[in-house]
Amino acid sequence: MFSPNGDGVHDTWVIPELDKYPNAVVSVFDRYGRRVFFTEGYKRPWDGTFEGKPVAIATYYYIIEPRLVPGIFSGSVTILK
Repeated sequence: MFSPNGDGVHDTWVIPELDKYPNAVVSVFDRYGRRVFFTEGYKRPWDGTFEGKPVAIATYYYIIEPRLVPGIFSGSVTILK
């Protein structure tokens, strides 16, 4: 859960320890299956925007492929404002 409302607290979705997996792929999808965030190498955390505009308050679904270890991790993240 994070709240990208510009108050400087929890404005981005930071995934702890992911920086240890430099080739990791992170994708975030809305409830319709549209990919609203993608990064390879986790160069930047998600700031709750899609195409430069804030996304709606909702639950989003992520897939993380660490690539250094086998497996795929998935779950949900909720945006509050």
